[in-house]
Amino acid sequence: MLLINGVMSGLCVVVGATGLLSKPLRKVEYLILIAYVAGVGILAHLYLKHDTGIVMLAGLLVLIVIMEKDKKLLNLFMACLGYVIVIIGNNVTLLIIDVFFGISRDMINEKYVLIFALAYAMLSYIVLYILRKVIYSRKKILEIFTKTPSKVQYAHIINIIVYLSIFLMNITLGEKVGYSINMLMFNSFLFLICLIATTWILLNVMKGIEVEEKQKAMLHQQKVLESYVENLEKMLEETKAFRHDYKNILSTMSGYIRENDMEGLRDFFYQKIYLPEGKGGSQSMAWRSLKNIKPMELKGFLYEKLLLAFAKNIEVKVDIAENLTLDYKDMEDLVRILGIFIDDAIEETETMEDGEIGIIIGETAKGTIFRIENNFNSRPDISLLTQKGYSTKGEGRGNGLYWAEQILGKHSDMFHGLKIEEAKVIQVLEVITK
Repeated sequence: MLLINGVMSGLCVVVGATGLLSKPLRKVEYLILIAYVAGVGILAHLYLKHDTGIVMLAGLLVLIVIMEKDKKLLNLFMACLGYVIVIIGNNVTLLIIDVFFGISRDMINEKYVLIFALAYAMLSYIVLYILRKVIYSRKKILEIFTKTPSKVQYAHIINIIVYLSIFLMNITLGEKVGYSINMLMFNSFLFLICLIATTWILLNVMKGIEVEEKQKAMLHQQKVLESYVENLEKMLEETKAFRHDYKNILSTMSGYIRENDMEGLRDFFYQKIYLPEGKGGSQSMAWRSLKNIKPMELKGFLYEKLLLAFAKNIEVKVDIAENLTLDYKDMEDLVRILGIFIDDAIEETETMEDGEIGIIIGETAKGTIFRIENNFNSRPDISLLTQKGYSTKGEGRGNGLYWAEQILGKHSDMFHGLKIEEAKVIQVLEVITK
């Protein structure tokens, strides 16, 4: 009988903890969970002589997180939520049976435990199945959790786990001190109200943080755009100044022609007009290249990196495909990775007289490809570049590419290549968006 009670208890608990998961488990995994819950219950009854609900729940949640390969935080939260619903539903059902049919909890445990457990497990499965369909068919409901920062997700999980622990302690200790079923239910509803209230507070705090972050991002984009426009205006003024002076230049040249002074004309042309493109021209071309790329978040990032490189007197050549728009869901991680590549290139070239960086961005059949290249003073060991702590720039450096690799490991839609070619370190990053 003890074994049957344990298995039935395990069935009800597992139905609750897995009923709202984003992806159903395999049959063998369900059996493992039921066996675990039943085993803990039987061992506690035989040897420990006291309730082990909190310990059992902790182990159950750990097993579910291990079994679910994707969306671990979401599934942990859903497992807790499903467990709450089933436990509260169990107590409400027992109370209704007691009030309307006169069958007490003790009588059910003595005579009808198997029937009740099977019926309640089936009822729980149906309720959670319907609720799961509603949650996962409406993106706005799901986004309340999935679109929040990870810190907020952890806060929601901690909040519901604390509630669950207090709830289980209330039932266990309440039964020991002789609380009636009505008193236990009243306390449980009080805790449920507290859970709803704290969850509501977290959601509103989260929304406030999101609004504040969006405002900060908009202000930052506005500043970047204003600075970008200011540079374009300066370029326009320089162009107007040159157009104003070119007539005087032509007049001077015409004087040499009238005098048939070809030698003087040749000297004037090579000294005053034909000047190899220097860093000023390179900078102008770089600024103009930024008009080809969107969104503003990526344009602003590249703009700031160009400012940093030019401030260090580094020549930067930028080549961006015409009308390139990158629509990528994890833009923050992409910017972090590119920032590491460009910062490393700047650090390597800032002490060089002929330091040069190239930023080439183009489109592929599957998405967008970034190529960041720079020359170097001392040839690095390419096999060690992504290892933590390796650097040709001295101690305390060399963690950038290691961190970039850690971020890249989280994305199956990014492909990174690293090589040395023609005395240049070349970083290639392809982002799949199609």
